[in-house]
Amino acid sequence: MGLPSAIVAVGEVLAKKRTSQEWETVLRDVKLLIDRGQPVEQIVSQKSISDLIFDDLPYHLKPCFLYLGLFPKGSKIEVEHLCLQWMAEGMISRDDGQENGTMMDLAESYLSELVQRKMVEVEKEETPSLRKYRSCSVHEDMHDHCSRKGEEYFFMVLVKRSSNSLPLTTNPARRMALHLGKEEDRSSVDELRNEKVDHLRSLLLLSSQDLQVKLEWPRRMFKRYRMLRVLTFERVDFQERGLPRGMTWPIYLRYLSFKGCILGVLPSSIGGLSFLETLDLRVSSQIIIPNVLRKLGKLVYLYLPLEFKMQNNGKLYLKSLKEIELLQNFDTGMCNVADLFKMKRLRHLSTTVEGILGDLEQIVHRMVMTSENTAVSIKVKNFDCYTEERHSVFRKLLECKTLHTLHMDGHLGQIPLHDKITTTLTGIVLIGSELKEDPMATLDKLPELQVLVLQDNAFAGEKMICVKSGFKKLKRLELLTLRFLETWEVEKGSMPVLSILAVKNCEKLRILPDGLRNRFRGITFDIVSEHISKDGFRLKESGPGTSAFLYEDLNSRYLPTRI
Repeated sequence: MGLPSAIVAVGEVLAKKRTSQEWETVLRDVKLLIDRGQPVEQIVSQKSISDLIFDDLPYHLKPCFLYLGLFPKGSKIEVEHLCLQWMAEGMISRDDGQENGTMMDLAESYLSELVQRKMVEVEKEETPSLRKYRSCSVHEDMHDHCSRKGEEYFFMVLVKRSSNSLPLTTNPARRMALHLGKEEDRSSVDELRNEKVDHLRSLLLLSSQDLQVKLEWPRRMFKRYRMLRVLTFERVDFQERGLPRGMTWPIYLRYLSFKGCILGVLPSSIGGLSFLETLDLRVSSQIIIPNVLRKLGKLVYLYLPLEFKMQNNGKLYLKSLKEIELLQNFDTGMCNVADLFKMKRLRHLSTTVEGILGDLEQIVHRMVMTSENTAVSIKVKNFDCYTEERHSVFRKLLECKTLHTLHMDGHLGQIPLHDKITTTLTGIVLIGSELKEDPMATLDKLPELQVLVLQDNAFAGEKMICVKSGFKKLKRLELLTLRFLETWEVEKGSMPVLSILAVKNCEKLRILPDGLRNRFRGITFDIVSEHISKDGFRLKESGPGTSAFLYEDLNSRYLPTRI
């Protein structure tokens, strides 16, 4: 009957190979074909498997995939901003969209197709609301091909320009990334400034290090960048001089990001970018913002910094931004709450309220007016509810169907019954709440809750019980500085998908529940207590008295900066 055709095909190819490295390449190609569910016989083709996979892509996915090759190999690319860059480049076709979906929804569906084809790997959001994925990266076996194929389609990556490199004018790249090193890359920037690059549509200055790269930006850098649509600065230190005040910007720019940069003052000339749709100001230092953002009438996605100042110590004017769909880090201390009522298309809001009753009342009123496909993440700081007036506003907040994540810092005393709390909540942080009754009896009935943090005597009682049918979707639980907690019971079947547990500074809690001790293989523990016995736990010690779990503060990662 003869050998199977797949074995014959592999044998034909291996017979022509002479080194172990060549044999490993064939093995990789076979694995790729098997993962994709394609016949192994394809390896006899003259083309590489990577070429075959790329050629098999629909036309609309090819530039989206090649765009990923601009990023450093192995890097985790933030999905939300990748999609925004695709949109700014015109790579997302409105004709493919669904009637009720947004362009962002469509961009994410493009990425899902690449994931299904085993070309891209993704990390999902821990508490998904509007977005399904948090980050992505090119499959290890595809990255080199992605970069190489990109050059054929006018994508270019500059790591370090040598003296004998071809001028950029001889290679009319339309998308370009400059990978900055540890030292200042002034020579590379000067070369970009001195050459005519009218054809360039995307310019990404990316730092592959976990530090800011010092860079002095030329004033007339963009004089010849007339067609530029996407401009990204990642972890760039603009030093004391910052960006020049009167610098010329590409007038058709649609995407501009300073994420992770050190930038003292935002130039007022940015107000002239009348086509700008995305602006990311999440710098790593405090920044002064001139009141010119109101001029950006086409802005759809605005990421404000966590901390900033105004030139005249006033408030940031955003009332004219009527196209806004996503607004992040909206601080009522620096922005006018009334401006939110003008943003009729708002779908994603993360906001901070600093203890002012009137501001929280307006935020709640705005949430009630918003359609249910909107996701709101809210951080309420220093808001003690000792009066009925203040507690009633808190109760109204919990009823809002658009509320997805809540960070509440202040005395509450009690929380409403579960049927008075929206079912959309995916994350809750309670700090200093001083709840008299066990909050688990209420919170365990919230169907979408995935992250729960109780901190600084959020619960002032002695006993806490998690019943067997509760917390069906809870993934992360943190009990931090609950000084009165003595007994904690977890019934069998409670928290079935829990994967991360942190217990810190709970002085009277001397042992973890049996319901968790028996499940140590499925849970990552972070236990900081001299009383709790670790017998039966497989904790990989990373230092004296600590576990291997690297604690990442939910307050900064999820609430309210991300949903």
